[in-house]
Amino acid sequence: MALQHDYLELDLKGLRCPQTLIDSKLAMGKLNIGDVLVILLDDSSSASDILDYAHRRGFSANTIERQSGLALTAIEITISQESRFHV
Repeated sequence: MALQHDYLELDLKGLRCPQTLIDSKLAMGKLNIGDVLVILLDDSSSASDILDYAHRRGFSANTIERQSGLALTAIEITISQESRFHV
């Protein structure tokens, strides 16, 4: 029996910190184990803050796409059993 995981996308283009970090934290708090959250941003300092927060909380977080011409960054965040208790 395969487990069903959700793929969620959070579009934060046009927003800046602290709003981007707040919205990201709220979305991360709703993830179930194995879910994948992709955050779309166009503010590089927000991307850095979100990655730092996710790593401190034990999430697997990586920049999966960076389009310099559009200043778009996509971050993929996955929750594991270990990180579930640190949100």
